[in-house]
Amino acid sequence: MSILFYVDVYGKQVKSFMEYFMVPLLVITSILAIIGTTYNKRTGNAAGFYIGGVFTLGVVVVTLLSLYDLFVGIQ
Repeated sequence: MSILFYVDVYGKQVKSFMEYFMVPLLVITSILAIIGTTYNKRTGNAAGFYIGGVFTLGVVVVTLLSLYDLFVGIQ
């Protein structure tokens, strides 16, 4: 059992407050990663742009997946 879930009295898996705490942090991290990548592009830092772009892509994909799980649910 994950620490992100707890089981209620009927045995149903229920989301805890940790998921509602992590999603805004992921959104903020994604926004900052996008800002950093665009800054690297503007200033001509090619290595930073490519490395940061890969990081940004990964963070944005995880953030979109967590938003989908929060609003729609994955099960």
